[in-house]
Amino acid sequence: HMLGCPEKPIDEARSLEKKGELGKAAEAYAAAAKADRANLSAWDGAVRIWCKELARIDKCLEVLDLELQTLGKLSRHHDYLSVALENRAKQRMQQGLIKSALMDLKRAAKAGPLRASVYVEQARAYSALGIRHLAEQALAKARKLDPKNKAADQVAKQLPSEEGFGGDQVASPESSTVSK
Repeated sequence: HMLGCPEKPIDEARSLEKKGELGKAAEAYAAAAKADRANLSAWDGAVRIWCKELARIDKCLEVLDLELQTLGKLSRHHDYLSVALENRAKQRMQQGLIKSALMDLKRAAKAGPLRASVYVEQARAYSALGIRHLAEQALAKARKLDPKNKAADQVAKQLPSEEGFGGDQVASPESSTVSK
């Protein structure tokens, strides 16, 4: 095999990804990107897996920083980081870690201020904490960015009727079927 063949590492990364070995695939994409810094699909593969699919904030930031040093400022970085933080926030909310989720969502909003879904998730978190006025503010921001956002309408219906009482959303569909 010739070492100079730039397609080999990216082919390896793609086959690992097809097998569902996402962590190894992301590492292989990153290695391919380091070996051939102009290989944008290698950068994209590493960023997509670490930031979007696995929501590994540490690895996401690492690969984005490396890409930034190599290729200069890229606006899409902010969106990727925002998506990664939003995904991690959703995972944290499912685990009941509402305040940690809100910290991620604040950072997600800073990174991607035009992403309506971030504000919808903020509203969901504030609703779960029973902080109606902040939930309403977050929904207003989401609707300003995306007036037809269906998720915003859904969260609005679940808002607590008054301050201090968490919305319906605390009782997830799974928990209501447990009593069978």
